[in-house]
Amino acid sequence: MNNEKWNEICFLLSDNIRTDISESDFEQQVVQALRVLDWKEYSGDIEIRPSFQVGSVNRITPDFVVKSSDRNLFVIEIKQPNIPLNSRFQQQLFSYMRQLKLEYGILIGQAIQIFYDGYLAKQEDPILLETIKFTKDNEKGLKFVELFAKENINKDSLRSFTVKGLKKINRREERKELTKKLLDNSYQEKITELIKQDFLDEYVIGQELCKKKL
Repeated sequence: MNNEKWNEICFLLSDNIRTDISESDFEQQVVQALRVLDWKEYSGDIEIRPSFQVGSVNRITPDFVVKSSDRNLFVIEIKQPNIPLNSRFQQQLFSYMRQLKLEYGILIGQAIQIFYDGYLAKQEDPILLETIKFTKDNEKGLKFVELFAKENINKDSLRSFTVKGLKKINRREERKELTKKLLDNSYQEKITELIKQDFLDEYVIGQELCKKKL
């Protein structure tokens, strides 16, 4: 079932659209994709371009806010699929997440990006947990459907997904740091010295054994 829903989302947001589709037309495709996940505007699940007061004079207008009966769940920012997703678009989404105090934000354009901003994050900006390309039967896409379909969404499953994503990110960072350390000239010199010392120790032990035999 998740497979069929994800493939329909791929059809709506990638396979069946013009490359030069306008942002407003693409927005309507996203509405249809959300319906696949059972989020419906007429049921009050989605607010399209809602306006929120920020401070005494400013207002923000995110593209979509998805909500339950009593609270906002996550915010969605939409960009034309012919424009690569970039840090400027991400910062715009981050602003909405912060102002609305939401842990999860989704950026939709050439792909789907899922961001997290909560106490598990140990950095200033929200963290990119996953980038999902619009390819059929994509395992990441099936997970997206599992997590964000209306009937499935809950804090525990999102928290588990977030913890796994953060662990994966930490492992990548640790590998980068290790690679950087191994390629550092001073560290390579230390390794060379340790190898020399090891060979020297083996040589000395070998000499001692030979003397004992004699």
